[in-house]
Amino acid sequence: MAKKNTPNKSDTVATWKERLPECFALEDHRFASDAPEEDHAFELLAGLRKEGVVWADVRTAIKEFLAGQGKGAKHIKKQTNRARKHFRPWLTH
Repeated sequence: MAKKNTPNKSDTVATWKERLPECFALEDHRFASDAPEEDHAFELLAGLRKEGVVWADVRTAIKEFLAGQGKGAKHIKKQTNRARKHFRPWLTH
């Protein structure tokens, strides 16, 4: 019998981190600014809850993603706050 492939924790983290950019508009990197990005954010939230990802990890990943896109501190703070309103009530600290 073949061994069942189950994702390990590092695979799970990579998966949600890879999906995170879908929650941001391509041109201005605003969080859930249009319907498609908002849909991705809701889908991601469901996955984050299922996987037990905490808000602190999501916040860090958002900051890293936006910094990697060349965004400044003001933009990063604003978009992190937008994401917090969407994600934080549903995720643990």
